[in-house]
Amino acid sequence: MLYSIASTVVWGLMNLSSVLAYASTDRVTLTFNPKTATSSQHLCATLSILLRRIGKVLATLNTGWIVLICILQFINFFNRCLCNSSVWSHAVPYMVVELKNEDLQSIKEGWAAGVATASVACFLFIGFIQLYLEPAIHSD
Repeated sequence: MLYSIASTVVWGLMNLSSVLAYASTDRVTLTFNPKTATSSQHLCATLSILLRRIGKVLATLNTGWIVLICILQFINFFNRCLCNSSVWSHAVPYMVVELKNEDLQSIKEGWAAGVATASVACFLFIGFIQLYLEPAIHSD
């Protein structure tokens, strides 16, 4: 949950940074010229840089802690008495949850759907970037 909230905040910061960077540019040349820029364009440019840097630092920290959690899980750090139980409020340590075949099947289906959705999103993004960077040439 924390990972998704932080990711959404990073996305918002980066989008706002892009909007502010566009607002700070000259409309004709689409560049930022500090000599001819107004004070509001300077403010937008400064905020754009600040938000972009904060977003990248937050994204790096978010990635770091999720990788750390994966490493700790891989080395069985969480394989402890209370960590194996999801019942923290009770006095029963080490409660084992036994999954049935139906549960495992639904877990596998959910995992496969997640991988398929992520793959489709990646391919659509790569296709969009290819179209954006190399537009089709029309011969008239």
